[in-house]
Amino acid sequence: MERMYPSVEFEAAIAEDGTIRVPNPLMKRLADTTIVTVRLTKGTTPGNLRRRGVTEEEVEQIAEAQLEEREAVLHFLGSEGALHGDRAFGRRAAALLGKRK
Repeated sequence: MERMYPSVEFEAAIAEDGTIRVPNPLMKRLADTTIVTVRLTKGTTPGNLRRRGVTEEEVEQIAEAQLEEREAVLHFLGSEGALHGDRAFGRRAAALLGKRK
């Protein structure tokens, strides 16, 4: 479900003349708009994080709260859940937790 807040993120290349192409669907949404706010971030958010709904704003908030660089936050978020499907890790973790009880 799309948020009602009139803000959207998209990735684009900056042309040599400094122009940025805005995707057509977004241009249609902004058809009656005369002025917008633009925020630029160097780099892109990896596709696997975009598919999970991670926004640049969230990356920035985490980076500020943790005093981390943007790339470190992206790496951390990208590795989230990496061990979930690893059965050997799950057995070792369960055994370790069982010993602590």
